[in-house]
Amino acid sequence: MSNLIDGLSFSLFFSYDFERSDTAERIIHTFMSSGDLVRPVSYGVFGPKSSIKDIGEISGILAEPCGSGHGSRSGSLVLERDRTCGYQIQWNKSQEVGFPFIGGHLMFSAYSNHVSVRDDFVGLVRALVSQLSPAYGEIRSMATKGWDAPVNLMMRLPDIPPVSIYGTEYIEHFGADRIESAPFLRKERVGSCYWLVASDSFEDSVPDAERLAIRSSLGEKSFMADGRWRYPDGDAPDFDLSFSLCN
Repeated sequence: MSNLIDGLSFSLFFSYDFERSDTAERIIHTFMSSGDLVRPVSYGVFGPKSSIKDIGEISGILAEPCGSGHGSRSGSLVLERDRTCGYQIQWNKSQEVGFPFIGGHLMFSAYSNHVSVRDDFVGLVRALVSQLSPAYGEIRSMATKGWDAPVNLMMRLPDIPPVSIYGTEYIEHFGADRIESAPFLRKERVGSCYWLVASDSFEDSVPDAERLAIRSSLGEKSFMADGRWRYPDGDAPDFDLSFSLCN
């Protein structure tokens, strides 16, 4: 764990089904409407093997219906701009309940001389949040210890990243007033979600004092903390992920 990488990552977790064709089309359309320097140009199931020419030909990869007699279903799609910028979209209907997921990375080298590339990357995350309303999301540096700790939203949230995104379930769980009073650097609404900035330095960890203050304000048992990720209990929303099993 903590395989340090010089880049940013984002993760978005969803509490609804990715199999719907209109959802798949909206996901792909949002990616293809992003800024030139972060817009994907190739795609594939396990790696970027084909050039993107038609949005319709790739959205169907995600919208695989859970038909009778076929057992569990899954969808996986890799999108890539170049070696410094790429994305993954996946869902899996198996015997274990899980969250559909969208993630991506941008290497520091991609914007070392052009900050606008990072702005476009963050802008893409904002657009995905606005269009798709995740349950939870974050932006954090892969160059910081613990960035790759396993995530179990059914138990606790990860420790505080530079940007946290709280969707409907977490707004109901914490309460809007409690979120508004938490000591984040900035708070705003993006679509139906809260976009919460704990630090403007995306390349570093949030300072200890700020992380502790936010966790204390919202409730310590709702978060993993200080490098730990194994917990016997926690405080989390009561997610209904029954859709994620293939019946």
